[in-house]
Amino acid sequence: MLFEKKILAVDDDEDNLTILRLMLKKAGYRVVGVQNGKKALEKIQETFFPIAFLDVKMPGMDGIKLMQKIKEISPETMVALITAYGKPNDIHQAYKANVFDFIDKPIDNDLLVLKVNAAYKQFLSQLKSHKFRKKIMHRYPAEAIVHKSPQLSAVIDRIKKLAQSEDSVLILGESGTGKELVARALHWFSPRRKEIFRAINAASLHEQTLESELFGHEKGSFTGAEDRRIGYFERCSKGTLFLDEIGEIKPEMQIKLLRVLENDQLIRMGSSDPIDIDTRVIFATNRDLEQKIREKSFREDFYYRIKIFSIKIPPLRERKSDIEPLIDFMLLGHDVKISGDALEMLLRYDYPGNVRELEIILKNALINQENGTIEIDHLPPSVSGKIGAGSANSELFQMKWNQAKGDFEKLYLIQLIERTNGNVTQAARLSGIDRSDLHRKLKRFGIKYRGSD
Repeated sequence: MLFEKKILAVDDDEDNLTILRLMLKKAGYRVVGVQNGKKALEKIQETFFPIAFLDVKMPGMDGIKLMQKIKEISPETMVALITAYGKPNDIHQAYKANVFDFIDKPIDNDLLVLKVNAAYKQFLSQLKSHKFRKKIMHRYPAEAIVHKSPQLSAVIDRIKKLAQSEDSVLILGESGTGKELVARALHWFSPRRKEIFRAINAASLHEQTLESELFGHEKGSFTGAEDRRIGYFERCSKGTLFLDEIGEIKPEMQIKLLRVLENDQLIRMGSSDPIDIDTRVIFATNRDLEQKIREKSFREDFYYRIKIFSIKIPPLRERKSDIEPLIDFMLLGHDVKISGDALEMLLRYDYPGNVRELEIILKNALINQENGTIEIDHLPPSVSGKIGAGSANSELFQMKWNQAKGDFEKLYLIQLIERTNGNVTQAARLSGIDRSDLHRKLKRFGIKYRGSD
């Protein structure tokens, strides 16, 4: 798992690495040992280490220079320097690179374990920050696909195979299944890994804005185009562009995208000059594109061009063995536990909003709990089954019909918007409410959503 108790140890003396492994294994840590800076940097690019121990005096790249390079790649890694000579002369460079601690040789076992536990505890406390957690997940997406089910193991195997291709990939899956994480993993496993990755939600942009974002525009090409803009196809040349919710774009834009995919060239808005590009494109949708083809709202030629390869992510209700490891992963850094009854409810629930809904449920439960334990009462009624309708004294039954109906509608809409992370298009699709009607309802109840400010 991404944030497991794992340590990178770097020392040119293999005996020292063996001692570290033995000392820390008893404390529950897994130590990966290497003997030089080059191998250490290879390891830190492959996998995330919450903690790293570096010997200061090593041939070639010394510990301080190595720490600086590690922090450039993985700034969240807690780094401690091991030294037999007291604190190094260039200690200011160590502090500038945000060294966590110094460990003196010969290493005292008890003191080492204390310092390691302190480092890991400090790291876990930072996981409460959504931004801190997401930065690491985006940098190491393959490790961030938390799973136990054979269904998702098969998805990861397919990701690794398709990552080596240069062709487009279409990711299929319901809202909240983690399509962007799969797209990032495709990029991470590919030869383009060191180049740019950019994610664009096609449904969130107006058609003209989308065209400008993707292809760029020349100065004066339309009202408000005061400067030349380089589009994401150009910016991502040599890298990967991820276009989510591709099922929402209009056929006219589909034609333009098809030309770019077939010719590896684009023309900026307001220009007639073709520009060569080398961009791998990954698409994603939660819609039935074949049904949209039958409805004449999606072009068949474009569909077959983007579906050279496809990956289907199964919904969470079809891989329930993933729920418990996901819960453990999401609660890392929070000093809480879940009661057996609450866990049973969470394992039984079907999650129409998939992994995103589970994350929202746990965020709310963390706020609601007070004594360090998430109980059934801290879960939403849709999960716990405690709607309150069975009690004759329930507040709901003391209301007039119109008031009760209004309160229920507001509660429903609040949970709907939370489930879709503020995305009105997804909320309309999930609820079956017309998008314009949903906008009006949200405004009437004063419910905030993406783009409402």
